[in-house]
Amino acid sequence: MNQPQNRRFKNGIFGVPECSYETIKEIIAPGLKIKALSPYIENCTRLTKLDLRDNEIIHLPRELLLMDEIKTVLLSGNKASRELSATHMSLTGGVPRFVLQHLSQTLVSLDLSNNDIAYVSSSLASFVRLRRIDFSYNNISSDGLAWEIVDMVEQLETFKLGNNPCSYAVNWANQKGFQRKAKN
Repeated sequence: MNQPQNRRFKNGIFGVPECSYETIKEIIAPGLKIKALSPYIENCTRLTKLDLRDNEIIHLPRELLLMDEIKTVLLSGNKASRELSATHMSLTGGVPRFVLQHLSQTLVSLDLSNNDIAYVSSSLASFVRLRRIDFSYNNISSDGLAWEIVDMVEQLETFKLGNNPCSYAVNWANQKGFQRKAKN
């Protein structure tokens, strides 16, 4: 007779109890009035689907924003899917891939100020509902701001870029798309 696999007590009932985060592939919890996500979500290394629709989530933890392997994320009905504030999180590099992949259709306000963001890629131009952006107090260099972001100015109500190296000088000389557009 086959015994069911014990998922709650990885080491059996007499061993030290551990959660088997690494075995979790899906988290499906819509409409449960969840207010926050634990930073331990990063331990769900096999997570492919995250369905937290219609909850009360205001902030997304840094650990989730740095997870790149999740294929499906459903956050509609949460404030965090419309207004993402991820300040002081030491998000190095550019806009986290998680944000680019999973929030481009829903975000209205994006505040990534006070991080160590070095560049803003053209991917941000695909955010169709975005109206407010704050990238102030980062490390965006003179060639770290994609020229496509300028095309967004008409759709934006607020665009903050102060206290970055690029707020004093912008270099788009090597961006071929901008050169073609400028000739028209």
